[in-house]
Amino acid sequence: MVHRRDTGRRRHPARPTCLRGSRLLVGWLLVGWLLVPAAAAQLRADAFQMTALSLRDETSSETRLHLYTRLPYTSLRFLTTTDGFAARYEMLVEAYSVDDRNRRRDLVQRQSWTHTVRVANFAATQLDHLAHRTTHTLALPPGRYLLECQVEDPATHQTIRQEMLVDVRDLSGPLALSDLMILEDVNPQDGSFQPMAGHHVGAEQLHLTLRYELYTDRTRAVRAVLEVVRPRRGGGLPLVGSLFGLGRDDELVVDYANTQAMTLPPGRSAQIATIPLENLDEGSYLIRLRLEDERGTVVARAERPIVVEQWQGLQTHILDLASAIDQLKYIAKESDLAYIQAAPTEEERRRRFEAFWQRRDPTPGTPRNEQMMEYYYRVDYANRRYGGRAAGWQTDRGQVLVLFGQPDYVEQFDRDADGHPYQVWHYHRIGRRFIFIDRTGQGDYQLRTPLDDRTRIR
Repeated sequence: MVHRRDTGRRRHPARPTCLRGSRLLVGWLLVGWLLVPAAAAQLRADAFQMTALSLRDETSSETRLHLYTRLPYTSLRFLTTTDGFAARYEMLVEAYSVDDRNRRRDLVQRQSWTHTVRVANFAATQLDHLAHRTTHTLALPPGRYLLECQVEDPATHQTIRQEMLVDVRDLSGPLALSDLMILEDVNPQDGSFQPMAGHHVGAEQLHLTLRYELYTDRTRAVRAVLEVVRPRRGGGLPLVGSLFGLGRDDELVVDYANTQAMTLPPGRSAQIATIPLENLDEGSYLIRLRLEDERGTVVARAERPIVVEQWQGLQTHILDLASAIDQLKYIAKESDLAYIQAAPTEEERRRRFEAFWQRRDPTPGTPRNEQMMEYYYRVDYANRRYGGRAAGWQTDRGQVLVLFGQPDYVEQFDRDADGHPYQVWHYHRIGRRFIFIDRTGQGDYQLRTPLDDRTRIR
């Protein structure tokens, strides 16, 4: 872990003006702008990312909740202007108190903003990696809240909503540690930085840059212990559950740890830590930071979940519609597949494909179909993990992974009674296990007992 003092300023977008009336805004848009004919943007909940972090106010000891958001340009409808292209969207954030079961209670605070995005050329509106980022600050007393964020594109009247539980931490004590901020970009020349919205980190990254703030009333000598941990068993793929709530050390495996001694000056100080990622497999992790005094007593702590993944997203995966339909064979009846594939046109085939998944949407009426996303995430993961002479999802291990997710525990054995290497995949959560035997000696593991046709995705 590399620590260094960070005295740079935050590179936050300018605070937008308050939300105006929808009718006025839409009317002004239609008078002043023209729709871009080729822009078939769709506001998707899975593309919108947000993160809420507790930091101390710069002029007092009170906590401020900083909300960071990211919305890709491809999710917005851009309109032509005299000097390029522009898009607008409206964002409403509501904070609710919750009961002891984290159920919504009373509205505590509501804020809204209107954002304008401008680009010089049409090509920029079609690039997935370009996104509009915002930072907003909420003044909430310490406690747990349910945040609901609503985003609306007035040009298409599309709306998405996301909810998240946040803990606003009390940072007013004599020694306090902020929440952990993951940085996407740091400018070494002026010290400015760009916080990351969301928890997903690409597996192709070599390292992760972490920033946090320390607040103390006097000079103190502390040790900063930074760890990256994961569940010892289970947890599944990134879309299955999260690490929130895991607190017992015997349930976790430490994949990275580093300790740094430091002397804190009075007031506010910021630290940058670098965490290597090359040895982390895909999956869910928890970054934990604790401060210990000279006696080894923990005096402050903070945590941040991350998901290391290579998944490029559902929409990218199903661009190859023929393959996406073929990959339904593990969960679709033969009659369903025949019906989809017999469509007279590509447009009708896609409509039937989408209807198949709409009937299996666990949350109908929302933009996100969690079962569809999970299924194709598993297919993609199997392709990258077990691909060879056949596509990964078509192998026996790929089939089991697609249907049941990652195993809770894998046993690897050098040889069975016939001298063949084999693996045992344990699924404690469903009371099953699967044995794969490599009879060729080339990593082509096959199920000892094939799955029957009645197997369904878990």
